[in-house]
Amino acid sequence: MSRGLITQIVFALTVVAFIIGVHQTMLYGFQQSYFIFMFSLAGFFGYQLLRGPVKKQAEAPKKDSGNPKGKKKNRRKA
Repeated sequence: MSRGLITQIVFALTVVAFIIGVHQTMLYGFQQSYFIFMFSLAGFFGYQLLRGPVKKQAEAPKKDSGNPKGKKKNRRKA
């Protein structure tokens, strides 16, 4: 299996565990569904590890000089 597929499976199981935890909390209270929330939290941390570091976009994009095809301008010395 590819890493992307495993990451999606972990994320889906994390969401399902959270939804089940909310449902069990409404029926039985938080104390009875605590372990389900902890399972969901562990899945979320695993998902973050599998996803890897988030790449930041360049803060200031490079300024275009306006020259097509990257040609240098001819400058005359005065």
